[in-house]
Amino acid sequence: MNMNGGQCTHFRANFVWLKDLPRSCRSQTSCAKSGRVFRTMYQVSDMKTISFKEFEKDLARTLDQMHESQDPILITRPKKDLIVVMSQNYYNSMMETLYLMQSPNNTKRLLDSISSLNNRD
Repeated sequence: MNMNGGQCTHFRANFVWLKDLPRSCRSQTSCAKSGRVFRTMYQVSDMKTISFKEFEKDLARTLDQMHESQDPILITRPKKDLIVVMSQNYYNSMMETLYLMQSPNNTKRLLDSISSLNNRD
């Protein structure tokens, strides 16, 4: 396992396929518990993490905040799988990206376009 101070270091690259991560980082027992997840296909973001009790207690407020920020929330539960809650817009965007990335040609074009855009700055 490639951990650095409790944080997974496999997520440092700009773009990593899930299948290329070590098996230990694909489960809730290591990297997912660190709260590091992919926000888009090429960015990494710290996901807001709250306990199930906190989520349940402030459900309406938490959902309103999530809707405003469009950021998903990671919910922890003792001895159970982690849960990610996200808006429908975020989910639809993620599904569209996954669909487009199924084609190696689309993936290459998209990553080349992003690289070209980043190099203009």
